Amino acid sequence: MGRVSLLTLVSGLILRYEGGTKGMASFRRIPLIVGHRANTIARIKKFLSHGVHVIEIDVIRDLETGELILHHAREDELFKLSIERRASRLIEFMVSHIPFMKPKKLSDILKMLSGRADVMLDIKWRGLVRDLAELLHEIDFKGNVYVTSKYHRDLLEVKRLVPKVKTLVSFDDQPIMCAEYVAKLKADGASVRVAFIDKELVNEMHRHGYILAAWTVNDITIAKYLASLGVDMIITDIPIEIIRGFKKAEEEEIKEEEERVRIEETGGRESIPVLGGIDHMFGFEFYQSFKRKQEEEGRKT
Repeated sequence: MGRVSLLTLVSGLILRYEGGTKGMASFRRIPLIVGHRANTIARIKKFLSHGVHVIEIDVIRDLETGELILHHAREDELFKLSIERRASRLIEFMVSHIPFMKPKKLSDILKMLSGRADVMLDIKWRGLVRDLAELLHEIDFKGNVYVTSKYHRDLLEVKRLVPKVKTLVSFDDQPIMCAEYVAKLKADGASVRVAFIDKELVNEMHRHGYILAAWTVNDITIAKYLASLGVDMIITDIPIEIIRGFKKAEEEEIKEEEERVRIEETGGRESIPVLGGIDHMFGFEFYQSFKRKQEEEGRKT
């Protein structure tokens, strides 16, 4: 299997926030964005075409063939979801039961993604570890491979069989002594439900050199907040929108920084345009009031 690093560090694409003025966070870089539940070819291709950093796949076993496949919707899951997601899953469920559109083999998807994106494999069923390890050795995936699961014993076994993968312990609550628990499982980090992530947990994980991923984040404001805390990975159903949101924030931060530098270079004052002599008659304060009035009128229109 190809070399797997702790994180894929792409210039401008890893994020930290540094304290800025007036209590605001200063934007610098963004976390790794993980496209959640990429369990269809169409979804995978869409994520790849928009430069999503990591493709997350849910792994189960085909009960007929015994092969590892991408997870697909089941009848019992549909009633646990919101109306919007239920409709989406219902379509997925129906499509997955059309013979020529059955869920894809994990082996085919890994070959497709090798060298094109990193991958996160979420083990949904127990008893898949040995087959998964054999598959990873066979394919020699070119890129980072993260394995996550709520079956923590299976993660320990994965790490033993394939030491180069990065295992993330999945938590649906706020773990006590998280770093200590991760160490016992010989894992590389934790994947925690977003509601249970705070600065204390981030500091604890980073103090021990561990990765911290947040799931599932479908709001750019929350994503920015998590970034300000220092979260390493954001798992989201809408990775394209999240990436665009961070890019927009980065552009705005650059403009603000350029403006700050310009004002400092002019001695703390903006250069006053000629207003037919009015600025000379009434001075800088008048110009500032005039400018504010223009901005207010602009916002009203």
